[in-house]
Amino acid sequence: MEKDIIESFFKALQNRDFKKMESCYDRNIQYFDPLYGFLKKNEVMYMWKLFYLPLQEFNMSFENMKDEGEGYYSIQYEFSFFNQHVNRQLTRKIKSHIRIVNGLIVEQSNAFRIHEWCKQENGIIGVLIGWNKYYQNKIKLRARRLLFNSIDTNKFE
Repeated sequence: MEKDIIESFFKALQNRDFKKMESCYDRNIQYFDPLYGFLKKNEVMYMWKLFYLPLQEFNMSFENMKDEGEGYYSIQYEFSFFNQHVNRQLTRKIKSHIRIVNGLIVEQSNAFRIHEWCKQENGIIGVLIGWNKYYQNKIKLRARRLLFNSIDTNKFE
């Protein structure tokens, strides 16, 4: 049952079915992402839309779902897409930690290295300074600003 919820969520993500994704979340979801930080439910759904809606095409797979006990699961997912800004194919590998209570996702945290993202998106600059906390914080702040500006303007309504 709990694994079915997680599979349903990631299949909905593959299909960009945001209503289905939202139905998998508890209304008080505790969500963390290294790029965006802590988010509430409406912010989480905006984040998914902000990232996935503009993509023309992307490939996504998920695997290695592991029951960690007491409703906690870990799963790895990977997606690749063509980024027009940098004119190349990018691949993101993420490990997600999820907790299920009463058939809904109540906690989700994603784990990935910002430095890896910087290297892919910014080429040699990302390789050279993508490890720098100041540089990473600048990227995180830009991502959060974009997200909250989208929310303020009801971009996806």
